[in-house]
Amino acid sequence: MSNPKSSAHYRMVVMPYRPMRRVFNTVLVLLLVLIAAVASFFYGYDQGMNHGTHSAQGRQKLSALRTENESLQQEVANLKLAAMVDQQANEDVRRQALEQKMRIADLERDIAVYRGMISKSASNNPQGISIGSFQVSGSGGVRGYKYKLVVQQLSASEDFFTGTLAMKILGVRGQEKLELPLHQLSDQAAEELIPLNFKYFQSLEGDLLLPEGFVPERAVVQILSRDKRPPTNLEQQLDWPLMGL
Repeated sequence: MSNPKSSAHYRMVVMPYRPMRRVFNTVLVLLLVLIAAVASFFYGYDQGMNHGTHSAQGRQKLSALRTENESLQQEVANLKLAAMVDQQANEDVRRQALEQKMRIADLERDIAVYRGMISKSASNNPQGISIGSFQVSGSGGVRGYKYKLVVQQLSASEDFFTGTLAMKILGVRGQEKLELPLHQLSDQAAEELIPLNFKYFQSLEGDLLLPEGFVPERAVVQILSRDKRPPTNLEQQLDWPLMGL
């Protein structure tokens, strides 16, 4: 007699046979894959177009910036050239002004000489002694100069002139006015009275070392004769020469 608990029971399920559904599912999967591929292609194409557009815009902007930079560089070059022209023009004006001042100083010196010639018979200058020229030039130092003073005799006399010369440099230092004797500024002028002995002219040359902060304005020269009747007593003020252009 068989045991009912040991018997296996299987339940049978009846499935309808539909071969077209499998084909439909396969076609559906293929269609989805195709749609995804087409979508991916158009997305990549769109991104490529956008990238190309952005690259073109970047190149256009870079070209515009380069053009603007070249324009600015040309403008800067034009401004530099204009500044150089203005500077040269100012320098030319300054040079012309200095030349005119030097010319005026030469004319005033010539006038002084002619006045000396006219007044050579005067009681205070019977031998017609005058200052021929007064020159000052830089010697390379901060306060150092070289000077040259020419004293001349305009009289027709064949006699030698003997006497002395004293010279002072007048100027300012800050708000203070100073009068500095030549022998305190130059080693070539050992004493306050410089001896003179000449027939036609005598040149006095040497070095000047001015005090720090001192601005020279003019020189005062006094010439006295020795053993002459009537004696020569001449005092003349000289503008401080320009140092050059």
